[in-house]
Amino acid sequence: MKKLHLITSMGLCILLLTGCGNKNTVNTPEQNINTEKTEIAEKVEDTTLEKEVQNNTTAAIDPSKALETFNSHFPNVGLTKIALDYYRGQYHYDIEGVDDNFEYEMEINSETGEIIKEEKENLDRDDVFEEKANIFNLSDAIPVQDAITKVLENHGGEFKEWTLEKDDGILIYEIDVIDGNRDFEVYVNAETGEILGIDD
Repeated sequence: MKKLHLITSMGLCILLLTGCGNKNTVNTPEQNINTEKTEIAEKVEDTTLEKEVQNNTTAAIDPSKALETFNSHFPNVGLTKIALDYYRGQYHYDIEGVDDNFEYEMEINSETGEIIKEEKENLDRDDVFEEKANIFNLSDAIPVQDAITKVLENHGGEFKEWTLEKDDGILIYEIDVIDGNRDFEVYVNAETGEILGIDD
C-alpha cells in the first residue's frame, strides 16, 4: 500500500509540474511555412513595383547625362528645371537654366540623346534675382525612381511624367500619374522624399 501511495503521489507531482511548465506556443511547421510565404510574397510585390517603375522611367539617357549635354552647350548656367515629358509618342527631357543675362531651354530625346530644340533668350532684369533663387543641383534630389515608387505605393496608378524644380524655395518632384480615367499630380519633397500633396 505504501508503494502504491508513493507511486500515485509521484505521478500526481509529475502531472502538476508538466501543467506549470513552459506555456510558450510553438509554431507548427505549417504555420512557419505560411509566414515565410507571406514574407516572400511581400518582397516579390515590392520588387515587382520597383522593376515596373524602372521600366517606365529609365530611359537610355538618364537625367545626369541629359544635364551634361545641356551644360556642354550652355556652360556656367544654373539649372532651374529638369523634366521627363511624354510628347508625340516619345519621352524627352526638358531642361531650363539661367545666368545673369539669359535664360536657356533645351529638349533632348531621352532614348537617343539627340537635341530636339535649344533656345536662349534675354532675361528680364526684374526677374534675375527670382530666377537665380530657383537654381539647384541635381545631386540635391533623391533619385526620381525612389520618388515615383513612393507615389505609386501610396496612390496607385501608372507613372506618366515627372518634373523637378523649386517652388517657394523647396525642391519638389511633381509626379504625373494616370489611374483609369483619372490624371493627377503628386508633389514630393525632392530632398526628403516626403509626399507633400496631391492635385487632381
